[in-house]
Amino acid sequence: MGDTLSDLTDRSDQGSFKHKKILFVLINNDEHADYHRPKDEALRINPEFFYRRAQTAAAFLRVLDGSLDRVELARQRHH
Repeated sequence: MGDTLSDLTDRSDQGSFKHKKILFVLINNDEHADYHRPKDEALRINPEFFYRRAQTAAAFLRVLDGSLDRVELARQRHH
């Protein structure tokens, strides 16, 4: 499709975060010509690809959650 990262982020929810310079994570899914456009349909979702992306997101959140626990412990030690 030739999209740039800017195009991808502006076409979805994280665009508003990007414009306010708030960090975000983009876990993208399978794209097609009508992705996030009026003619987009749920029938175009590739279930296997979507499942793998959901697994990736869940794994990322588990790592992030564990990291936040360590950050909180470090903060408590310094106070």
